Amino acid sequence: MSNLKRDVILGLVCGEVTSWFLIFIIKNPYIEELGALAKIENMVWLLLIAMPVIFSLGVIIGNLVAKLIKVISQVVKFLEVGILNTFIDLGILNLLVWQ
Repeated sequence: MSNLKRDVILGLVCGEVTSWFLIFIIKNPYIEELGALAKIENMVWLLLIAMPVIFSLGVIIGNLVAKLIKVISQVVKFLEVGILNTFIDLGILNLLVWQ
């Protein structure tokens, strides 16, 4: 399996996990600031499709730019994992607030 194919698949997985944590954060009734977003039911569930596509497109564009600047591919992967870790942390904090 090529590196690009593996990176795109991992981007899809990271985007999907990130979207689930983001949905749980938006749906929390105790966070009043996100109440307006939670009322848009159809739009929130589009995150399940949009986030993996955005993450994968980021990886593809990062690999294209990496042909000019070598370090960009690693920076894109680092940002992808950093965003995933941030939403995992916020999701755990969300669970603690919800109880």
